[in-house]
Amino acid sequence: MNTPPRQQLPDADVLVERYHADVFRFVLGMVRDVTLAEDLTADVFLKAIRGVGTFRGDAEIRTWLFTVAINTVRSHFRR
Repeated sequence: MNTPPRQQLPDADVLVERYHADVFRFVLGMVRDVTLAEDLTADVFLKAIRGVGTFRGDAEIRTWLFTVAINTVRSHFRR
């Protein structure tokens, strides 16, 4: 049985260009505030780029980013 190849993250520029709009809309849907959503979206991408080693490649990049987004929003509201 062949296992599908693991995905690799693209460069940071490509990652942001490709997924920024989706992540922003996702975060905006959770926080309902444009300014806060912009700030949290920036945090999501900073965490994703810094935590690139946590991406195992067995899920879609978008799924992984949305998980980072959920955790970032939850963390914000816990403060």
